[in-house]
Amino acid sequence: MFDLRGGRLVETEQITYDHQAPGAGVSFSSTTGVLVVTGQLEDKSPHCCPDAVVVITLKWDGTLFQVSNVKKQTINAESY
Repeated sequence: MFDLRGGRLVETEQITYDHQAPGAGVSFSSTTGVLVVTGQLEDKSPHCCPDAVVVITLKWDGTLFQVSNVKKQTINAESY
């Protein structure tokens, strides 16, 4: 996220995630202001074939994104 301050573009928020897991990615609806980030869950499973991803749903409140939901989603072994 960026903001204009004093005529300069300033980074205000940055979201990073591990995108190697099946189903990982980002989606944003400008209509609803909902941002969904899906990334590899940091658990004890091997990095090559994680057991789950974490799905974080954020809602734009006009100033910044607020977390509205976090859930763990199991990955089916057939996804690899």
